Amino acid sequence: MNFIFAGLNIEHAPMEVLESVTVPHQDLEMHLQRLATHAGGGVILSTCNRMEIYSVTGDVPIGINRLKEYIETTSKSSRVTQIDQYIY
Repeated sequence: MNFIFAGLNIEHAPMEVLESVTVPHQDLEMHLQRLATHAGGGVILSTCNRMEIYSVTGDVPIGINRLKEYIETTSKSSRVTQIDQYIY
C-alpha cells in the first residue's frame, strides 16, 4: 500500500475555488462516507487555507485520480470551473 494525498491551498488556488471545496465540520461525516465509497476511504483536512485528502492505495495513479475526482465533486459553486488545474 502507498500513502497518497491530493488537495488545494491558498498559495495555489484562488479563494473562490478554495471556498467552493471546503468541508464544514457539520458535513464531515457525510463527506467521509462518500469518500469511502468513491476512493476507498481516507482522511479529510479542511481548514481556512487548505483542503487535503489523505488515503492509501495499491495503485498510485488510479488512487490520486480518484482523490482529485472527489475534490472536484465537492465543489459547491457552479461558477468554479477547472478545479483540477489547482489540485496538487
